[in-house]
Amino acid sequence: MRVSFQTTTELAAQLIRKGKPPAGVKVLVLLDAYYLWRRVVQACGDQHFHFVSTLKRHRRLFKAGGKRTAGRYGKNLWPRRRTAPLIIANLPGSARYRCVAAGWLVVNTLGPLPVICSRNGTATHPDRRSALDH
Repeated sequence: MRVSFQTTTELAAQLIRKGKPPAGVKVLVLLDAYYLWRRVVQACGDQHFHFVSTLKRHRRLFKAGGKRTAGRYGKNLWPRRRTAPLIIANLPGSARYRCVAAGWLVVNTLGPLPVICSRNGTATHPDRRSALDH
């Protein structure tokens, strides 16, 4: 007897396709980097759901004919822009982040997506670190 199995990403895409929210409710699907997969993204698009996810550093981004990894592209955004910190309150304290909007970029196999890069809000640019930090 042959048994067929589905991957967890295939199951996630199925669940998203079957989701029927109440009228007037906007759905935001939160995906981790593992579930940021073409079929899952397509399922969100088919249902008109918005989604938020993280990109692994090795994912390729395409802009104006150039190709870079997400980690390298994001790292190069910081020296050019200064942003206010985003403070998220949580117990027992708070988390600080800095975000830079990279705009709409083509993400490999996923197509054009809005990309925002973030980092720890207390981190400094490598060129601005003191000699004691090295």
